[in-house]
Amino acid sequence: MLLNKEWQGLLEDYRVYHDDRLCEATHLIGIPMIVASLPWMLVPPVGLTLFTAGWTLQALGHLSKGNKPKFFGDKRNLLVGVVWWCDTVLRPTGLNRALFGTGEARG
Repeated sequence: MLLNKEWQGLLEDYRVYHDDRLCEATHLIGIPMIVASLPWMLVPPVGLTLFTAGWTLQALGHLSKGNKPKFFGDKRNLLVGVVWWCDTVLRPTGLNRALFGTGEARG
């Protein structure tokens, strides 16, 4: 398992905080856009476009949910968001439990 109990708790808290379907959807698209933008910063028009679009999607998700981004309170949530994305994408395979120690997929 890749996460200790503290980080499992951060992941579960992040999941609960982002449990609105629209917020979840915007994060499922926005997070990989932001991550992909980082190496593309060497080509600024591409990197900045991906970065801005990804953060815009996430802001729209938080607007729909009515809360602030989680990392405003704890910068670790910038990394937790990436782990959340991996956990969410892997849930249908069950690999999320082996890697992150997280629970079953929601119904």
